[in-house]
Amino acid sequence: MKKSADIIARKINDIHLLLPMRATQGGHYAYELNEVGAFLWARLDQETKVDALVDSVCQEFQIEAINARTDVENFLREMRAEGLLE
Repeated sequence: MKKSADIIARKINDIHLLLPMRATQGGHYAYELNEVGAFLWARLDQETKVDALVDSVCQEFQIEAINARTDVENFLREMRAEGLLE
């Protein structure tokens, strides 16, 4: 999976935002990402596998694989549900 092309990502001060160019499936016009979400979003420029994302999160945030997998899967599920991923 990878991010949709019509999403603008911005960091304003310490706030990471996703700004769709149109309303998403959930009717939202902006999303605020936490640190892990912003980290994951930055890695979705090209087609990316879940296992690679989990490994990256483990290394970056020094957490166990089971916790990283839960975070990654929850993030991807939410982004997919909103139509932010291809």
